[in-house]
Amino acid sequence: TNAPKNTPNGNPKSASSTSTTSQKMRMSTARMPTDGMYTAGRLSVASYNVWFGPPDPAARGVHPEERMDAIVDLLHDRSINFNNSPSSKDGKRMHDFIGFQEVTMELAGILVPKLKCLGYHVVLQPEVANAYGCALAVPRSAFNAMDRSNAETKSSLPFSTFTPYCNSVMARGILHFRTATHLYCTTHLESYLSKESDGSKQRERQMLEIENFCKRQFQLFPLLEAAIVLGDLNWDDERARSTGANRMLLDTLHDSSQWKDTWLEWHGTTASTPVAAGAKRKSAKPKKIPIGGFTYDGKLNPMLSGSLRRRFDRCLVFANESKVDVSSYNVDDFRLVGQSALVDKRTKQPLQYRKFNPWQETHRSVPVAASDHFGLVISLSTDAQSAGGDPAAS
Repeated sequence: TNAPKNTPNGNPKSASSTSTTSQKMRMSTARMPTDGMYTAGRLSVASYNVWFGPPDPAARGVHPEERMDAIVDLLHDRSINFNNSPSSKDGKRMHDFIGFQEVTMELAGILVPKLKCLGYHVVLQPEVANAYGCALAVPRSAFNAMDRSNAETKSSLPFSTFTPYCNSVMARGILHFRTATHLYCTTHLESYLSKESDGSKQRERQMLEIENFCKRQFQLFPLLEAAIVLGDLNWDDERARSTGANRMLLDTLHDSSQWKDTWLEWHGTTASTPVAAGAKRKSAKPKKIPIGGFTYDGKLNPMLSGSLRRRFDRCLVFANESKVDVSSYNVDDFRLVGQSALVDKRTKQPLQYRKFNPWQETHRSVPVAASDHFGLVISLSTDAQSAGGDPAAS
């Protein structure tokens, strides 16, 4: 895929960016391109962990073409509320941002052309070449607008980069895209390896790194209203009968009063009740999360088995409090996609694959879903204008 012109080798830079004072001032005061939230007051975002495949080499890939087809179709189903987001040339609705996780080179080779045909520009995490990583897709018009803006201002500050986490042993980090008013981030936090190495402490530290990254971006680009952070957070704080490996997600963050968990907001189960600026949030167990909240679900996903059910995948909003309050962001729709088994489009028969059990050394046929995770599709709106007004009109 193509990357920003100010990054080498077709991929975003794999480090945090620095800048001179003059560059900061050029970017914060320049005439910036507008985006969906200013033109319509609405925003549509999505996230999907596409599953890199089973460890069994004989089953590697598991119908990759059919699964990537399904993921693209699920994310663009006609029933989705796209909230007046951009349209492609053929009139199909597009999301303002899509984040993907566990993208291998094989899957990227299938997924990227399909997204390009819909009018998206795709950026891959550099480490994808070695194993798997994150990817993002934004409307090509939005990418080109930021590219032109950087050229006009002669800025060397990239608008799409990959920033690795300090403590990751899995090449995890933040892949982001910045518009005039919003910072979009997708990420895959540290995974569970064993009881002795469950990744919980690393994940909590990585969430603080995300928060600090967003704050730096808010300082560099004062017109930013908020950051939208979505992806596979591997977060384990919502168990019905036991204590999870992680603390409540929003309790781990320094500026928790300006964060919002969109699933909890949509269902009115707010462990994210607003608190006064500077006040310490009290730890509170959220109300019971509906069954559909689990994005990794051993009971509902036809490709899985067992009883593990977790809300690993999340979409968070972090407001730049110098511009807006997080309470001004409304969740208009939140849905999970990909719960059904796939059917072969030619034979009309259910797709199957031979799943290997390494403990019993046996195989059994199981249905194929789009992924082992469900995808997220979220529609947002804002009921508060930026304190500085529309940057495109200044």
